[in-house]
Amino acid sequence: MILREFNGLDSQAIVAIGDALRRINLFRYRAKIPIKLSLDQYYRMSISDEERAFVKLVLTFFWSSALPQIYQRTFRREPMLILDLCKFRAQRPEPGHGYAPWHLDANFYGFDIPMLTAWMPLVDVGVDAPGLDFRLPSGPVDDARIRAFWEDLPVNARGGRTIDDQQVADLVGTDHRELAPILKTGNCVIFDQHVLHRTQILPGATKAREAIEFRIVARDQAPTHVMEGRAADLLGSYPQSQTGQITITALGKLFPQLSNQPS
Repeated sequence: MILREFNGLDSQAIVAIGDALRRINLFRYRAKIPIKLSLDQYYRMSISDEERAFVKLVLTFFWSSALPQIYQRTFRREPMLILDLCKFRAQRPEPGHGYAPWHLDANFYGFDIPMLTAWMPLVDVGVDAPGLDFRLPSGPVDDARIRAFWEDLPVNARGGRTIDDQQVADLVGTDHRELAPILKTGNCVIFDQHVLHRTQILPGATKAREAIEFRIVARDQAPTHVMEGRAADLLGSYPQSQTGQITITALGKLFPQLSNQPS
């Protein structure tokens, strides 16, 4: 299990991404429609130069950040973005608006591909805008047990698996740790497909929750569809950048059993 907070992203660039997202999706904001679109969808559906420029802005940001190096240093593998799983999310603070229940990101490609999700808010979250809730075992983490539990869950109509409140206790124990990071613009939380999480339930929230989810896999194990078509062309235009030294603030300092991965 990997769960880390990283505080070294370019906050000014993230603010610019947020401003662009709001500008080109103004009609959705006015209609109070949750935004949940992927980089791949944006690229294929784009009808304006501004929208295409927005996708390239986000990709340029990612490859010039420390995130690719974090993946490389964690797994000793060359990283690749899965464009159709890199999501823009914009949700109003009302309960249930764009809410994602308890789940594991193993819903996407299971556990056999080394994968990290970098959840990057475009606004401050955890106080006025909801972020993420995590539930962690209080004792040693058993990845094999998590995998077996997940594989026994029924598959829903959308092809994924979700976990109800009772099953949370079954998976992580009744004495589990609860974590809801307060993240400023420029911070993100990074986790793998063994980490149980959901949209944060934040009573009294008054601000919208806007975020980008980057999902990163090993290039030599990327699913076939990632290497084909327009998405592959776009990926090929943005090779990994060399970004120098990085600093990782591990949430494992709070939960030592999570610190068994190289950093």
